[in-house]
Amino acid sequence: MKHLHFLRGNRKLQHPLMWVPFLSLFMLSAVFFTACDKQNPVAVDEQPNSEQPQELGNFPTVTFNVETARFTFNGKLVSKEEFKGVLQNNPSLMIVAGTGLPDTNMVYAFDSETGLANWAKTTQTAEKFEQMSQPASENSAAKVQSGGGRVYLYNGDLAGLGPYWNLNIFNLIAIPRLGDYNFDAKTSSAKVYGGQYGALCALYDLTSYGGGRLYLFSKPGVTTAFRTITFDFLQFNDKASSLVLL
Repeated sequence: MKHLHFLRGNRKLQHPLMWVPFLSLFMLSAVFFTACDKQNPVAVDEQPNSEQPQELGNFPTVTFNVETARFTFNGKLVSKEEFKGVLQNNPSLMIVAGTGLPDTNMVYAFDSETGLANWAKTTQTAEKFEQMSQPASENSAAKVQSGGGRVYLYNGDLAGLGPYWNLNIFNLIAIPRLGDYNFDAKTSSAKVYGGQYGALCALYDLTSYGGGRLYLFSKPGVTTAFRTITFDFLQFNDKASSLVLL
């Protein structure tokens, strides 16, 4: 009996030591996986919003109709055929289209900053256009209330959803390189939701807000859709390389 009692005591002494090899194995595994993580970090979602795109709900959607639109160049009314010639001869035009502008279903084009600025002063969107002139300025970002405006980019005809951006109040979103979201020169159509105060989205055909521009405006409480036919006609299909939304 004494001999058996000695064996039981021995087991109690050896039991804690049995965990040593398991603990060592655990520590080695931790070191191994940490090293692997450094070499192959966990993928990060580069979408501008990590959540799924918010539904537009019951907000009315208006589709901009370029087929029935009228056209102006530097403040002068021109025919559709004349406007096509303007597009071909001016690769760096500043074009404005959308809802809530002075004339319904009108496309405005300018070949100078001064012309655009002078026209913008006559609209309710004057402050937004002024802010667009310095898209990366944090100081100007708080001047215009944005009230929940949104923009959705598509690589098809309002299909094939790409990046989207959602504005908070007193906010400006400036994206110098759409390539950071794997969407450089892929935008074929777009939806702009005006939010509470209206939203203005500027698409640039060069990175860092350079080259020709397409300004898409949506009035408050309305989603304005710009189909591929509009991007094609305005010669801006698969061109956008940077973006500003306010």
